[in-house]
Order: sequence, then C-alpha cells, then structure tokens
Amino acid sequence: MPIDKNIECFKKLRDENLHLCNAPYVSMSIAINGLVAPCCYIHSQPAFLSESPDKFPLKSIEAIWQGEHFSEFRSILKDYKFPEACSVCRSAINNGNFTNIKILEYDNFEINKKTPQVIELTTDNICNLSCVMCSSVYSTKIAEKKGFALDHGVVTRDYLTELLPFFSDLKLLVISGGEPFASPQSLMLMEKLAEINPSCRIAVNTNATILNDRVKRLVEKGNFSFNVSVDSFNAVIYEKIRIGAMYNKMLENINYFKNYAASKSENLVVHLCPLTLNALDIPNTVRYCSQNDFYIRFVHVFNASKFALSSASSEFLKSVIDYYSKIVLAENTYVATQNKTAFENFIAELNENYKFARKKEAFLTEFVHDIELKHSFMQSLDIKMRGFVKQEFGELFEERYDSWKKKIDEVEKLLPNFFWQSQVFDFVLSIESSVLYDTIISYPADETSEFMLSIADNYLRSVL
Repeated sequence: MPIDKNIECFKKLRDENLHLCNAPYVSMSIAINGLVAPCCYIHSQPAFLSESPDKFPLKSIEAIWQGEHFSEFRSILKDYKFPEACSVCRSAINNGNFTNIKILEYDNFEINKKTPQVIELTTDNICNLSCVMCSSVYSTKIAEKKGFALDHGVVTRDYLTELLPFFSDLKLLVISGGEPFASPQSLMLMEKLAEINPSCRIAVNTNATILNDRVKRLVEKGNFSFNVSVDSFNAVIYEKIRIGAMYNKMLENINYFKNYAASKSENLVVHLCPLTLNALDIPNTVRYCSQNDFYIRFVHVFNASKFALSSASSEFLKSVIDYYSKIVLAENTYVATQNKTAFENFIAELNENYKFARKKEAFLTEFVHDIELKHSFMQSLDIKMRGFVKQEFGELFEERYDSWKKKIDEVEKLLPNFFWQSQVFDFVLSIESSVLYDTIISYPADETSEFMLSIADNYLRSVL
C-alpha cells in the first residue's frame, strides 16, 4: 500500500488527533551532545543534522521551543505530512505498523501549552556496562576502553537551572543514559523534580543493574515508570550482549521494579534491541514477557551495523523470518495479545529490512568504485572543514586541523567502497559544519564510520 494511503488509514485510527504527530507541540528531546529535536529518533538523521540544528546551551531551552525549527516541524505535521528527518516513523507507516510506533507516545498530552509537556533527556554517558551494540557516546565503560571521554563541557551543563522553570507544568520526564541510576546529575534532576512536582511521571530507561538505597528512596518518593533494557531472558545470551551485567542480579532488580509498577496498577515495559546475537531467542523473550505481564517494545538500533538485526545479510534475515513464521504465541491475556501484535509488527519491519538487504546486495554486486569521486569528495570535505576550523579556532587552527585530518584519515580507511557515491557525499557535505566536526573529532574512528555508514544506508533505502 502506498504511504499516502497508509497515512490516511493511520489518520482514521487517530481521528481525535489533528496532527500526524504531536511531538513538536508537546515534547523536547535533548541529546547527549546538546542537540534538541522534538523526539529522540530525529537526532541522528542527516536531514536534521544538515539544517543547522538547535543546540543547548548555545540557545536556551525556551528559545529553542519557540524557535523556527520547532515551528517548521509543527507546520508540516499539521498537514499530515512527514518532515524529512522523521524517516523512522515514516518507514513504520509505510510498512503498515500503526501500533508499535513512537508517534503514539505523544497522543495523550495537551498540545496548546506554552511549555513542553514531555522532556526526553540524556545528561551524560555514565554507565556500568559496555553492551556490544553501544558506543563510547553512551557508555563510560566503552569510552575508557577506547581511551575516549566526552567533552567536559557536555557533561557539566547546568540542566537543573535551565529545566527548573518547566518542572511545575511538566507531565513526563524521560531520562536515558548511559545508566540514569549511575549518573549523579540524572539522579539530582529526578530528585528535584519529585520534590517540586511529585505527580509528574518520570520514565527511566534503565539496564536494571543498579538499585541502591539512594535509588530506592528516590523511586518511593516520586511517580516512576520503568523501561527496562533486557535483550534476552537467557542468561548466556544476556551476558554476551550486556557485558558487565550479572543476569541474576538483573532479575532480582526487575522484581523490585515489577512490584513497584504493580503498586500503581501498571505494567513493566521491556525494551529489546533486535540483534544478530539474540535473533533466534526473541520469541522466547516475548513469551517470558507475556507470562510475567511485561509489555515488550522493539527498539530501533542505530549505528551498530555489526550487531543490528536490521543490518544483517538477506540470507540471515530470511532464515530468521522463516523461523519466526513457525512461532505460535499465546493471546490468553491483554498483555500477551499486545505483545503478539508487537512481535507481528516487528516481523513486518524485518521483512522490509530483508527486501532492502536483497536490493542492497544486488546493488553492491554491480557497484563500480570510482576512485576519482572519492578523491573529489575528500577534497571538498577538506575545504569545508578547513574553513570551519580556521574560522572557529583562529590561532589554534594548525593544532585543531591536524587533529581533525588525522581522525578523518582513520575513518576513511574504515569505510567500504559503496560509501563513495556522489549522492552520499551530498548528504555528508550538507551536515552543519560544527556538528560534522564534533562527530568526527569527538568519537573513536570506528564509531564515526558507523555514523557515516548509516548516512549511506539512509540514502540507499531512499533510492533502491
């Protein structure tokens, strides 16, 4: 079904909503690097990064909320159209996935408020684990192993002072990491919000491995819900993915969160990253969640092509899809029925990934690498970044430029031949200079190359 028809079908299901998505009317998502968008799925999209995105603290939260970028998102979505940066939800609608889509998370908030009703926030990358699909951006453990650390200015921003004026009217704070319960700044924010506005929902995306006395006091004081990141309830698979975690300790902590949710007549939510490592175990995870009255949500895995199931070969995806076709899931409770629907929607998305994988593999067999195009791109990128570094750093130009040049040379060696296409170059060269510089200079070369590969994949998905 063409996407326009799917949008019409989705619109009928949401006849009380005047907009395709309410996010820019009710929500702000502040990424770990300070970039601000209506939702967290937008932060890594080339269309967002190329439009001189809003960044805190260069602009205040209030100025961003009232600024032109949020106004543009509101204008487009009001007409039931997708902005270019909303590719994840556009893909979900295109696949007919109307139930497991982020848009729905914003439907029950007032759209006419002067301040955000929802704030999604990642303050820092402090984490006690080094999960295989994660990176130094979101884990200090991984950063330490790779010899990298976030810019000190990023992790010492005064979020409390900036967000305090919004706390009294806030309805939902979604806090991520890293691991929020390991972050002093995240804990301080949650404690202050629970004191000022105890009815505000605080949704914590947690790996459920930290549950000390301070966390318990905070949780008992506030109005919490938990999205627990568990990619398998098989101890061997779990610990192979969540490196540094102890399966039995995680289960013990989940029981505490489950009882807390039950005291509020709610259910725990399990966030699952579909990976090649847990692909065949996912049906068992769905069953475990249904048996324990946990809702399951399938998380979109960004910038992890070595492990993300969505990036697997067509042969592997076909074998997984064939295996799933034989799976029978119970529908004996409301939660089980919802989880079965989520699993079916996940399979539908997997089928689209399989189709893309086949097209991509066919494209790669015919792709002719043009070394001259590669040289041309690198020269254009060098001119762009040389000018930016000279203007931005003045007397420190030589030092900063040499550091950047060394890093981009490392990244270049890691990128496969199919990356070097003129259309992909256009994407990269259109990214705002300061964002591109920060992305290349601030992170290890392998993580930067993953980001660049996601840009190439986004392009190929749009044309194949």
